[in-house]
Amino acid sequence: MGADIIQAKYEELESIASCFGQWADNNAEINARIQQAVDKLRRGDWIGKGSEAFFRKMDDEILPAMNRLTTALEQSQRVTREIIFIIQQAEEEAATPFRNGASENREARRTNAAAIDPANPYIVREVSSLFSNQYMGSFVGIKIQGEDTARLNSAMKVLFKNPTGAELDRVLNEIAVIRGVPPAIIRSQYQKYLKLHEQALAIARQKGEEAPTSLNETFHGDFMGSTAQLRYGKVVGDAFGIDPVFGALLNPTGGMVGPGNFAVNPSDDSALGYHGIFHDAAGYLYNYHNIGPGYNYLGQEGQRDPSNPLVGQQSGVRYWTEKLYPGVVTDIALEVGDFVINTTEAGIETARDIGDKIGDFVGDAYEDVKEVFDVIF
Repeated sequence: MGADIIQAKYEELESIASCFGQWADNNAEINARIQQAVDKLRRGDWIGKGSEAFFRKMDDEILPAMNRLTTALEQSQRVTREIIFIIQQAEEEAATPFRNGASENREARRTNAAAIDPANPYIVREVSSLFSNQYMGSFVGIKIQGEDTARLNSAMKVLFKNPTGAELDRVLNEIAVIRGVPPAIIRSQYQKYLKLHEQALAIARQKGEEAPTSLNETFHGDFMGSTAQLRYGKVVGDAFGIDPVFGALLNPTGGMVGPGNFAVNPSDDSALGYHGIFHDAAGYLYNYHNIGPGYNYLGQEGQRDPSNPLVGQQSGVRYWTEKLYPGVVTDIALEVGDFVINTTEAGIETARDIGDKIGDFVGDAYEDVKEVFDVIF
């Protein structure tokens, strides 16, 4: 009898891990509120024999039990993510002999990983699956632990500057705690991130292109570790089996809508916001790692150049508008999305600037487009 076939559903496992983390956070918050209330009572709001018995019960049983529950939930999250990591590693090792021929030496292939070759040795899953309806749909409303926090923002900025020694150990441990991932896994994935970064630079040199754009902290200091950036980082990270933090750091402007540091600011859960995440991820993977469909990530724009960021805009905005808001006038949405991208290329930097100009663009259809504009942004 043949061996059992195991299929790992990474999105579902990550969702379970995220739930454990959310429950742990909620429980810790409840525990803190209970502790504050008890402390207030201790300060004289309640005295007598009944209070003594109550405080003893809280100190000896209730509060310790709440703390144990929080710890158990945090541990459950770490274990679930460790399971994901172990299975991904096993799949990567099992797939290695089938990439570029079983007889080829693995280390030789890794040394030559920058060669323009669709069989990238670092991928852990079929890249086309990242742009499937099922996978993209799983991102609607997704929360990533640590997003939009000053703590993760600071840690990622430090890590992007390539610290060494004790400082590197400190920031990796900090990220592990914030993300709820075992430190050993974060350290292992950091080493893979470094290899991927070198591969991206080497491929850029081969193609005569610039390296991925660094984040302009003067204009976008709060973008590091943001919801949009980490969602983008998850797409890239899932291709390589690394945390969204490392996926984001490979291309820090990924998830912004617009070229490089010139960006409009759509809401995180808008059609334009989701389109920007997957459009940027597809373009980055194609241009800097030679994998995936490129900017034409839906495959709906014919034979247009998949390395060109202007490709895939129309089909992407239409797809996400229809997905999020069925029945919206998508032809108008398409025109607005096209207008947004083109005017951003011309140097308009904010959605407010675009809104100021929208009346001139749409003419008599202003009221219809105003409704769609609210949907897209």
